[in-house]
Amino acid sequence: MDQKLALCVAGRCWLLTGLRGVFLYCFALGIGLAACGYRFVGDAVHAPGDIESIAVGVLENRTTIVGIETIFTKALLNEFIRAQRLAVKQPIEADAVLSGAITGIKTDAASHLEAEKTLETRVTITLSLTLKHRGSGEILWENTSLSYYQEYTDTGLPLATSENRRLAIAYIADYLAEKVYQDIFARF
Repeated sequence: MDQKLALCVAGRCWLLTGLRGVFLYCFALGIGLAACGYRFVGDAVHAPGDIESIAVGVLENRTTIVGIETIFTKALLNEFIRAQRLAVKQPIEADAVLSGAITGIKTDAASHLEAEKTLETRVTITLSLTLKHRGSGEILWENTSLSYYQEYTDTGLPLATSENRRLAIAYIADYLAEKVYQDIFARF
């Protein structure tokens, strides 16, 4: 079956067929978007201070949740590895080091099944992060009150509720890691 596409530019249309037509259509679309100045969010050319590599230090845990620092450190590390914009290296080799702490965790009842039985709980986590140039110690980026929340279901069964809480915390970690990455590149 032959694929057919219509390419319309400035009121004129052409019928494009086959693989060659698809290629021409994609090429024209790319040129059009580039000419209009469209770009992807966080698509900056340079990192702050023109750094080319980053290290992600293990976050300090100032909460009562044992092991939460591992979840957030891993999420930050995975985000920088996934994006591939900066080389991820050990702290002694990197141009800059991202470090900080999990400064708070707060839980509130989000909804109730009965007057004294919680159905959903909202967990809010706050971070304080700093990106410093390793050589000069210059602060390239900082956010001391980065926060996000997620609800989880209280099933009444301790193991299931604990797993729901763990999943909510992992979601917050992934969300904040992506936000940190975007914020670091947003100003440059």
